[in-house]
Amino acid sequence: MLAGVSIKMSYLVDNTPSIWANEAHAAFFTWDANTGGIPGKQAEAAAYPMTVADANVTSAIEQSSSTPCDSNFISVTFTSTVDLYASCSPTISLTGLSGTDTTTGTLTASFTGMTGIDDKQASWDQAGVFTVSILSSQSDIVIPAHTAITFSFTVLNQIPAQSSPGTTLSLILQDDFHSAESHSSGDMGLPANSEQYPLFIAAVSITTQNITQTSSNPCSGMCDCHTTYCSTLQHTAAHAYMAMVIARHQRHI
Repeated sequence: MLAGVSIKMSYLVDNTPSIWANEAHAAFFTWDANTGGIPGKQAEAAAYPMTVADANVTSAIEQSSSTPCDSNFISVTFTSTVDLYASCSPTISLTGLSGTDTTTGTLTASFTGMTGIDDKQASWDQAGVFTVSILSSQSDIVIPAHTAITFSFTVLNQIPAQSSPGTTLSLILQDDFHSAESHSSGDMGLPANSEQYPLFIAAVSITTQNITQTSSNPCSGMCDCHTTYCSTLQHTAAHAYMAMVIARHQRHI
């Protein structure tokens, strides 16, 4: 080897999912002991070895319906500041989606925004926790940084009215050697229309009600009762609920 000749060597390792951002992990070289050995020389700082970037994530969420008893299409969009690799088992967790009549089990999450990401079976807890794995460990897909990925799923709204409970999204990364690392998006973006805030459930009310009958004769078997009402709700499922409420009232008339 000639003096002053630069020698470059390279090898492949998998980065940890843990945050090692802004940490300089110094690398040292040692010479063959047969040469007498030389002091280690710190590697150039142009690319600090084993510095792992923090995975920041932003997100937004909206719903399709605020009507009690209605199917509610929840849509979520997120982006990450780093590429997402299958080896880190990227998983999305949503918390705070309370206020549904959807029982604990599995839900189908439909993905858009990138070719190759198929629909997934997600874990659902009726307490309001939705968890879905984005990439399987066998996948060779890489989601580039700053790519907007959207997924959606459907739940059934409860009857009681409620304000939007507030939802949090977290990106979870882990591998075979490190425990799960959670990266929260903080406050999720919300649509301009407050009725599209996730799990905002509108209040049920009757603005007018009228009941009439066709006969006042004692013991008449031909008495036809008619009820009309005007509801604040527009959906068929909601009107079915209102009809049930009115029927209960009529039994007490």
